[in-house]
Amino acid sequence: MGRKGKSSKAALDKLNQKLDELSNTRDVLLSRLLEVDKNIALTRSKHAEISASSNNQPPISILPTEILVEILETCYSNLPEESRFYFPVYASLVSKEWRNIVQDTPSLWRTIEATPSHLNRLANYVQKCGGQGLEISFTAEVLDGELRATTALAMLMSKIDNWRDVTFSLDAPIARIVVPKLRGVSAPCLETLCFCHSDDITDHFVNLPLDMNAPRLSTMRVSQPPIDWGSNLYWELTSLRIDSCWNSTFIPLTIDDLCRSLRNCAPKLRELAVQLPVRNTHVGPVEVIELPELRSLEISESISVIKPTDSHAIFYTLATPAVEILSLADLGPYAWLVFIRSLMLDQIRYTNVMKLKLKSIPIHGNVRGYSHMERDSGGIGDNFIGAFPALRQLECSGDTDAACILRTLIKHLRLGHCSWPDLECLSVDRCDIPVLLTFVRTRAEHKKPVLVVRLPHHLSNEPLEAIEEYARVEYYNDP
Repeated sequence: MGRKGKSSKAALDKLNQKLDELSNTRDVLLSRLLEVDKNIALTRSKHAEISASSNNQPPISILPTEILVEILETCYSNLPEESRFYFPVYASLVSKEWRNIVQDTPSLWRTIEATPSHLNRLANYVQKCGGQGLEISFTAEVLDGELRATTALAMLMSKIDNWRDVTFSLDAPIARIVVPKLRGVSAPCLETLCFCHSDDITDHFVNLPLDMNAPRLSTMRVSQPPIDWGSNLYWELTSLRIDSCWNSTFIPLTIDDLCRSLRNCAPKLRELAVQLPVRNTHVGPVEVIELPELRSLEISESISVIKPTDSHAIFYTLATPAVEILSLADLGPYAWLVFIRSLMLDQIRYTNVMKLKLKSIPIHGNVRGYSHMERDSGGIGDNFIGAFPALRQLECSGDTDAACILRTLIKHLRLGHCSWPDLECLSVDRCDIPVLLTFVRTRAEHKKPVLVVRLPHHLSNEPLEAIEEYARVEYYNDP
């Protein structure tokens, strides 16, 4: 092969080598291009996904309006009463759509807290509440001004056909303005009515005449009420609560007042709560009011500046043969003694009581000679135990020491007699644990076990295994 041929062969080899290098480079670049294309496709997919999700509305926003309204109404109904008033305002702040829905839903505006100082807000609620049954609280004092108070009342009375639950919290000057404007009006849906005095006491209350046409009224709560005790509002009640006090401003209600309010509703009344003092202005025996349908009776005593000794005749005034729940709360030593003495005279009035609630009752063996009368210095005495033969639940709370009661029951058991044979549940805030253990064990030994013992949560760390052998122990949160 000549020199020329060798030169051509070398040139071809170099070109082939160059082609191979270029081909390899091309393959590498194609592989990288394919990877870039995949990354581009993946990035575009993620971009589209994020864009779509950012443009979507929250799931609740796509609900039909009817479903959203039902959810809001359920939330409203499950709120505590003191939180319902502001619910529609807060719900309106979520979004424009929610605001429109709330504005057009009258059932969310049926709780109204009215004051003369916020007339615009009151007008807004009155406008939006529609024909719903209204829960209204109206608080007014003389410092608010007579004009603003009467304006607020006029707004509320424009919806009087829809009043269902109404509370008036007034001082005496405003009560003299408000009560006459209610005289003779009709409130066909009114079920609950409360009259309370405001915190700022500036004058004495007077008994103003007030008759209304409220055929559905069944529940009243009055605290130093400005209305006359003979009002027809008391006539058809099934539930009545009367709060009293005695200080330089208020004179307590009397037995005459109580009898006047109870006389007409007595045949139907099922729940009664009275707060002492209730003064006895009679000399000699007091009138006895028969309450044949009463199922729940609560008697408590207010913290009064003046401590009368003639304010406990109520224990002799009420005849309650069908009462099933008896609650005594915050009674002073003298009131408790009068209650015990009333049991000595008549032990048949509480024979159907199945639940007895004693809150902060001074149960002591030496209360004003009571232990001497009962000859039992460590217990509560047989007259008290014998007054409640059908008792199923005993609840001792506050400062009530249940040990005094349990010692007497233990004594009866050891003598072969099981008092309160139907007792199933015992709830105590404070009690001598060894006495409690002895009681539940002795009841179990006599084949009359207490099924449930309820104790405050702070006792959950106490060694109560022995009690749990005889009864189920439940714990509740401390008040």
